[in-house]
Amino acid sequence: MESGASFLVFCLPIAWLLYLLTRRFVVNSKVSHVALFCLILVVTSLVIPSALELLSMARLRHEKQNQREILASRVAQVGGWEALRSDCLSLIEKQGDDYFHWHKWSTNTLPASIAALKPWYVDYDSYKSPEVKLIRIKVFGIHSTGGHSIPYLGLEIVTGPGSRDYLPEPAEAASGNAHAKYSKVAEDIYETY
Repeated sequence: MESGASFLVFCLPIAWLLYLLTRRFVVNSKVSHVALFCLILVVTSLVIPSALELLSMARLRHEKQNQREILASRVAQVGGWEALRSDCLSLIEKQGDDYFHWHKWSTNTLPASIAALKPWYVDYDSYKSPEVKLIRIKVFGIHSTGGHSIPYLGLEIVTGPGSRDYLPEPAEAASGNAHAKYSKVAEDIYETY
């Protein structure tokens, strides 16, 4: 209720200004002016959220496109997807069945192509099944409480006999910290966003 009331308070001055601009085109009666103002208020309260949503979606699309271009550039600089896949396979081989977690502030090193992505974190889990080995790399994304969250963009690199049937699962968390969609960018490499 509180957000609805504050939204109405936001729409009232806009509707009033629009009413002032259009009132001279209406028959000079109190009923018609009240009807005009109410109509403008209703239209304003429908159009403003739609316009804000469209602007937000456009900004998100632009931001995601920019992230993809940066990621593609970083991958190209290290020799492409195959070089990244090779370094991930080396990391998986080195870790075996041990869990591995690297975060942005870790002092231990990563293989060169993974480090070149400038990730927020790198996770390796063999827990999924003995058939699938998985490395998750979060490249972009951070949640902002009450502000603009940076959208999530990451990679999942899989190997093992079950990798042909593997599909990334959506992760549920606050915006900027999780993904809901994926697309395959190379053999056994998925972009998650």
